[in-house]
Amino acid sequence: MTNKLLKPSCSLKVRVYTNNVRFDNRNHPDKGELPWALRKVGVTGSIKFNAYPGLANVVNLQEVLHNQLNDIIEELGPEWAFYGVGRTDGKTKGEYSPIFYKKREWKLLESKTIWLSETPDVPGSKSWDAALERICTIVVLENRTFPNLKIKFLNTHFDHQGVIARRESAKIIAGEMKNETLPAILSGDFNTQPIDEPYLILKGAGFKDSRVAASDIYGFHGGTFTGFDKEKIPSMIIDYVWSNNFSPTNYGVLENNFGEFFSDHRPVVADFSIKSDD
Repeated sequence: MTNKLLKPSCSLKVRVYTNNVRFDNRNHPDKGELPWALRKVGVTGSIKFNAYPGLANVVNLQEVLHNQLNDIIEELGPEWAFYGVGRTDGKTKGEYSPIFYKKREWKLLESKTIWLSETPDVPGSKSWDAALERICTIVVLENRTFPNLKIKFLNTHFDHQGVIARRESAKIIAGEMKNETLPAILSGDFNTQPIDEPYLILKGAGFKDSRVAASDIYGFHGGTFTGFDKEKIPSMIIDYVWSNNFSPTNYGVLENNFGEFFSDHRPVVADFSIKSDD
């Protein structure tokens, strides 16, 4: 009888960090809103501190203009790479929803951007009652430690005014994740609270909200949107991390104010333990 060495399955610990960093608003800043030149230190400092070694890190950001993208890349350093395009022209104009990853942890296999409109493949398109163009950035990453482990990551930002647009955007993304055989993680600013229709569409499609599904919740806060006014801080939940067929181990809403706000959104973090057969 020949004995075979059985290779036990291993788990990859994945951390997803998402944050709407607030666009470089030079014309009409809100009360308490500092210039990007001052806020960027807090944005990148939070990323570097929370995307620490020992976890396979993926960082999803929203409202990133091209000059902000350059600043973030420069500050994070050469160990990081990203995929993303400007939503206005599919190149460099308008806000990005970029996905960042560490090159020593991940290999980019696939990448695309879809517009949340009736013509998803047309750059700059918008539909329904949307005030602005909206996109979803999608990548498939292969882990370098477990090369047979591939994960689909999606990063989005729903319209802030269009009720119909948010509903239809949720349907488009649910279609992108439907019957996905790969582990898939969706995050971003949904401009949607847990009682709203877009949230219920994603939940009804079988996706898991990390805020609800995590076995352990940590961090500082419940609400993810704060504004910049220290005297009137709302406590709205509009930023999420969703997964398709597995649950996170940890979830947290992090601080965005260390004396001054570095964004009007708090970062959200979710940790996953995803099995590999390697």
